[in-house]
This record gives sequence, structure tokens and C-alpha cells, in this order.
Amino acid sequence: MPRAPIIAALITISSWSCTVEDDGPTLGGDRIQRGGDSSVIIEAIDHPGLPSVLLTSSELEFSLGIYQANTGKPYVTLRDADGDGVFDILTYSSLSKSGDILVDVEDYGMDGQPDFILNHREAKASVYYQGAWHDVSGIGTDRPAIVNVDGTSLLLEDILDEVGRNAF
Repeated sequence: MPRAPIIAALITISSWSCTVEDDGPTLGGDRIQRGGDSSVIIEAIDHPGLPSVLLTSSELEFSLGIYQANTGKPYVTLRDADGDGVFDILTYSSLSKSGDILVDVEDYGMDGQPDFILNHREAKASVYYQGAWHDVSGIGTDRPAIVNVDGTSLLLEDILDEVGRNAF
């Protein structure tokens, strides 16, 4: 007896579609570009006033981005960086109508706990480290960004590596 495919997701925007069944994704439409490295890039930008969507896929990585109409600035990105089928990184931004990024938020490991927040309006940043939020100094300057944790100055770059930003 043939097994009926289970449709887990159906995305249709403009001239492309992605149907995910139990045997993997099926992509269709004239907006699909296939690279020589088995990568697939799908872009839908045909709707003035509506957000754009960009899907990229290769053997090792899959990402989805939603971008503001008319500016191309990212609202949301999801990324499976190690190809295990589970999203690893979520980033989202608050944007003005003109596309100015007001706030960026990053969640590594997709555990629901934001790990890094950058407030562009106030030139402030905070990192969630060892169970607490810590302010970052040196944002927007020529010096390295520093985080004071229990009286010890640590480089922001080292903390972000530890919490998973550059794990993939």
C-alpha cells in the first residue's frame, strides 16, 4: 500500500513555492537559482509594500530571512548552521519605516533566551551571560567591547563565542 506524503509546510509567495513532505523539500517556480555546490537560493521580491523572503540551502546549511519592503533590511533570520535539521540561530530586528535598525536581538541555540541585544538608537548593548544580563561598554568606539562580570573585564567577543554565536 503506497504511503501518502505528509505535508509539513507549504510556502507560496509570488512565483515560487516550497512544499516539505516526509521525504524532504520540493522546490518549484521560476525564482529558484541552483548553485554548482548543491545550494538553492529562492528570493521573492515582487510585491511592493510587502516583506521579501529569502531562502538559502546547501548540504550543510539552511537559512530563512524576511526583509523589509523597499529597504531590504532584515526583520527576521533563522539559520540551521550545521545541517542537522534544527534551527540554531534566531535574529530579529526592530526597524523604522525608512529601514533604520533600531534594535537587534540574537538568540543562539534557539532556547528562547535572547543572548545579545544591541540598541542602535541609544548605542547600548547587553549580553546574557552566566544567568544574568550584563551591559557592554565600548560599543560604537575604536576600542574592544568589554563586559564587566563580577569585577572582571571580559571581551564581548569571547563571551559571544562561549554562548554560541560563532559555534558554527
